[in-house]
Order: sequence, then structure tokens, then C-alpha cells
Amino acid sequence: MDSTSFQRLSGALYFVAFALIAVPFSDFTTSIVPPQFGNMQWRFASAGLLSGFIFTPLMGVTLGLIVTMANEHRLAQRLLSGFNTMFAVLLLGVMIMFMLDVVQLRREVPPGDTRVAFYFTALRSVLKFAVGIVAFLWLGITGLRTVPASRRRNESGAPLIVGGEAAKA
Repeated sequence: MDSTSFQRLSGALYFVAFALIAVPFSDFTTSIVPPQFGNMQWRFASAGLLSGFIFTPLMGVTLGLIVTMANEHRLAQRLLSGFNTMFAVLLLGVMIMFMLDVVQLRREVPPGDTRVAFYFTALRSVLKFAVGIVAFLWLGITGLRTVPASRRRNESGAPLIVGGEAAKA
């Protein structure tokens, strides 16, 4: 595929990337209404649910970064990479709060199969969070480090032109 064909496809790819990010988060948000931040069981369930929703948006931001890098859309690449980095930090905070809720809730879970299922669910969610944090952070940092340098400009802000008519005079 030549670059012109890819540029024509870029709008559709940006839309797909946006949909892969926005739809799961709207699904997640509508699944946890009404918020009950003071309720440990609600926080545990909500964080566990969030851990399952993060991988589709991860595909969306990956697709978005590929499109920004291929088209050298510097601003979009910086914004998306910054979002990835901030989201990784947010997920880290959610994961820490989730683990604290697990420690507090474990006393309320009856022994036996129910407790085993509780610990399995908690471990699965923490692993998903950890993988998501690493992936979002890696994409964010790599995306920020690979933003192409902007074109050099002279002090007036106009593009620097070397070898034009002015050079002959």
C-alpha cells in the first residue's frame, strides 16, 4: 500500500481507534452506575470489571499510535502517548486500591470454595491490571520518545530555507 492510500484510510482508522477506546469505557461506566465509592463490595466489583475492559481500548490506542506515526501527526502522537502514560498511572492507583479492598474484604468471604473463587478473581484482576499498566506505559513512553523532531524554524517562525533564491543574492 502506498502512502497516499494509507493517508486516505487514516480517517477510518482513527474512527475505529476511537470506537475501540470509547465504546468499552461507556459500557463500563454504564455498568457501575450509581457509584458507591464508600462500599468496598462495589469498589471490588467495579475494579474487577474495569480490569476486563482495558484490553480493547489498548488495541484502540495501539492502532491510533500506528496511524499517527505512519502519517507523522506529531500532535496526535504526543496527545495519545500522553494519554497512555496518564492512564497507566491511573490504572496503577486503581490496582493499589483494589488490592487494599481485597485485603479488607477477605475477612468477610466464607472459607471454602467461595474464598478460593474470591482469591482467584482478585489475582486474575491484578494480573490484568499489571499487564495493562505495562502496555499503556510502554506505548506512552515509546510514543513520546519517537515523535519526529519538528521542522527547524528561524527566529521569525518561518520555515528555514537553504539554497533558494535568497542564497544566490
